[in-house]
Amino acid sequence: MDYQAIADKIELVLASLSSVSDEELRDLAETYAKACQEVNQRLQDIHHLIKGGERSEAIRRADIAPRLLDAVDILDLPDRDAWVDICTLKRLPQPPELLTQYVAELNEAYESEQGLAGLVRQHRLLALARAPLAKRAAVLRQLAEAEPENPVWVEDLQMLERFWLDQISQEIQDHLKAEDLFALEETLKELESGEWRCAPPATVISQCRSAVEMLRGKAFRREMEHLAELIREAMERRDLPRVEELLRVWQERAATAPQWVDWELQNKVQPAMLLAKQLEADRQAERRRRQLFNQFQQMLVNPSSRAELQKQYLALQELGVTLPPDVEDRYAAVMDMYRRRAALWRNILLVVMALVFIAVGVVVWTVQAQIRTNHLAANAVAAVEAYIAGNRFKEAEDYLAELEKKHPQLLERPELIAIKTRLEEARQEEESRQKKFANLLSMIESSLESVPNAPALEQATSLARTPEEKERVASLKAQAEKRWAALRAEAEEEFRKRINQLEGDLNRIVHSNNLSVEEELQQLSQLSDRIKRLETENRDKGLAFDRELNQLRDRAAARLMEVAKTSKKERAIRELCSAAAQGTEAYLAAVRRIAASADSAGLTDLAMVEGELPRLDALPAWNNAASLWNDPRTVLSVQVRTTLVEQVNSLQVDPVEAFPLKLQERQKLETYLASISRRDQLALTAVPALNQEWKQPLISDAWLVQLKNGRRYYSREQPVKVIKVVRSLKGGEDDVLPIIPNMVAYQGRAPHTVLYNRVEKALADWSPSSWETCADTVLSEIIRFSRKEPPELPEPPLLFHLFWETLTVAKDGDLGWEAFWKASQESLQKLRDQYPANYDWPRVAQENTSNFDDLRSFFDKLPPPEEILKQVAAAREEYRAIPWPGLKWVGIVLEDEQRVWYVRPIGSENMQDGTPLFILEPPPGGQGLFLKRIGMWKGQRGVVERAGSVRLYNGRPVVAFVPPSRN
Repeated sequence: MDYQAIADKIELVLASLSSVSDEELRDLAETYAKACQEVNQRLQDIHHLIKGGERSEAIRRADIAPRLLDAVDILDLPDRDAWVDICTLKRLPQPPELLTQYVAELNEAYESEQGLAGLVRQHRLLALARAPLAKRAAVLRQLAEAEPENPVWVEDLQMLERFWLDQISQEIQDHLKAEDLFALEETLKELESGEWRCAPPATVISQCRSAVEMLRGKAFRREMEHLAELIREAMERRDLPRVEELLRVWQERAATAPQWVDWELQNKVQPAMLLAKQLEADRQAERRRRQLFNQFQQMLVNPSSRAELQKQYLALQELGVTLPPDVEDRYAAVMDMYRRRAALWRNILLVVMALVFIAVGVVVWTVQAQIRTNHLAANAVAAVEAYIAGNRFKEAEDYLAELEKKHPQLLERPELIAIKTRLEEARQEEESRQKKFANLLSMIESSLESVPNAPALEQATSLARTPEEKERVASLKAQAEKRWAALRAEAEEEFRKRINQLEGDLNRIVHSNNLSVEEELQQLSQLSDRIKRLETENRDKGLAFDRELNQLRDRAAARLMEVAKTSKKERAIRELCSAAAQGTEAYLAAVRRIAASADSAGLTDLAMVEGELPRLDALPAWNNAASLWNDPRTVLSVQVRTTLVEQVNSLQVDPVEAFPLKLQERQKLETYLASISRRDQLALTAVPALNQEWKQPLISDAWLVQLKNGRRYYSREQPVKVIKVVRSLKGGEDDVLPIIPNMVAYQGRAPHTVLYNRVEKALADWSPSSWETCADTVLSEIIRFSRKEPPELPEPPLLFHLFWETLTVAKDGDLGWEAFWKASQESLQKLRDQYPANYDWPRVAQENTSNFDDLRSFFDKLPPPEEILKQVAAAREEYRAIPWPGLKWVGIVLEDEQRVWYVRPIGSENMQDGTPLFILEPPPGGQGLFLKRIGMWKGQRGVVERAGSVRLYNGRPVVAFVPPSRN
């Protein structure tokens, strides 16, 4: 494609727009857009190569004609904004924005590559010339150091080093045979350089070192034998200076490698060494004679002592030095002077000795007295020091006080003043130590709950002196070590959780199906940064998670490289899946964008998806109904019930057996909804009638007087001294009877009025929304009162009547109480026939002619109220617990390279194998949802089983039923 020609045409069109037809404009717009897409694709490929460390390959591809930078420069039109406005106005294909942000990256790659050009050229020339491997390896190391992000140099270097190591043993043998010491030393230097990426085996290094040592020994021996021959020739010529010079060189060389100088070599130079020693001894003797003579002359000038002078004279005589006559005369004169001076001193000495003898007596007596005092002071100092060493400060003070009484002047001695000062300092120091030690122990104990104070523990260890203190410190140290171990375990556990979280994030990214390539690359890059930070923290804290972090880093890097090499078609598919996970609008935009591009990566039929996307709009209504039904807190109002019924009837599934909600469950669901629907009408008719029945004065506000003979009298007014007795339900005036206290067993509220007070609020609150709660409350209270005994027991016929009326209303609007009714219907009906609604229970109570054993037996056989309520709740749950599955857009249909249709997931949720998959077909009548099964889920993708019975095309949405979630 000629980019320059395209740019020139656009400039001409912008200059004279009116002279160009719309068809030409469209062709030019499509061509320019395609050119921009091609350049963008090349820029993206170059970007990924550079990020992957393949800079040379990136530059090679960028230089393929037309050069990428030239193409970007040409297509980045000066009047690009004007051209885009024309495309927008005339609805022409708009060119994508050029990815110019990658151009700077490419320029940096060019600059880096030019900096390495010299080394690369040298590397190629050495390879072509088959240069020594050491030179080639040195150049490769420079390349790897200059371009660390390029793994190619490291790989080539490792390959070259392994090849060289395979041959190096033979090279060492060849150099050894050729006695090429320089080559062997260079090889050893290379092996010991530490620059190897593949470490040389120790055996190879040892072999090379042994060969170098062997050749060095041979060369050294040849050199030493040559020197020995030169020494022998010089001795034959009696060239003594030459002999000494060569012998000095021989000794210097022998000192550098004494291990190679054997007896044979030493014997060759032994005569020369003996001669050199003899010459050196003669020179030393001559120097000694001259030195002694000069010293003797100086002593004659400045004589120090007679003995020294005589000693020097005798030494000269022993060495055979003949003194000149004048020196002999001078020596005789000096000696005579010394003899006269000695006689004078003898006389003086005798006088002095007499005086000294007198003074000695006085001194001896003084010294003995001082010795006794010193001994006493020394003992006192030693005793006090012993007390101080044992921290027995009180005993030391007592000892000094006693000493002061006996020898007052003794304490004025400096050593005792010093020991008193030391005692005070030691006592203060011990008090300070004990105080500091106690503070440290307090700090350590307070820190054991959090992080033990290691510096304080270390100081306390150094301060502890007594066994008790050391034991206390050892105990705290054991506790601290235990706490440190626990803290380290906690840190390791927390660190392991963070590693597991990173691993989970990596697994989520790898198995996510709703990320585009760019999004996954970004998330993988961020994950790699998090792994690096965790590795740094692992090293800083001294933890041992290197293996886990290395494995995680390698997995992330491998995934990053894998995603970076994704094909164009796979990129387009992942972009579709990512957009689908965001909703229909984002998916529609992605479909239009990919379908409109010149290269749609093989998805040529993608545009057909646009007409099907509106069918997905019916999914929220179905899922809303499922959410309402599956939430036990939902109040099934008229509107909610209508919504549920409409959604159940609006869904069609082909085949029917693929629908998770079976026919029997649908029927039970409809039955339950119908039962709930009846509550609205019942709340207007039956519930008020039930309330009126309970509110009759003889029930809701009655009084009872029970005689000791068992007769019971009921009144609408509170009895005091008389009672207005209701004789019968059939009418008539109330009778007034006097109350005789000694005949009355009970007088007070009627028990059924007490029952009414218990259930009054539930009866008043009875409505469609509180049906179940109110029915449970009233019926359970009736059953509880049936367990009581007179006078707390209501009249059994009346209690049964209230139970019958309440249960009749409750069952008509509640399937739970309807199940109870059906289980007890036969017994209930027989009792109802015997005790109808107009049964005259006040009259029977007054006569006390019946115990109502049948009614008591009925109520006694009923389970406890709590058990009955559990049974009723279980019956309701049988209907209410029917799961309403949701519908979810789970994937899109795609055709692989083998022209096999499959379903690609758009989310990261794991689906169970065998889950049916459906496409949305046009519903009959145009309303509702019509799902047609096309296959099932298997592994990581959907398997299409009925491709021949339906029309499939790339990108077609696929839905599946998902299990409900209970709140």
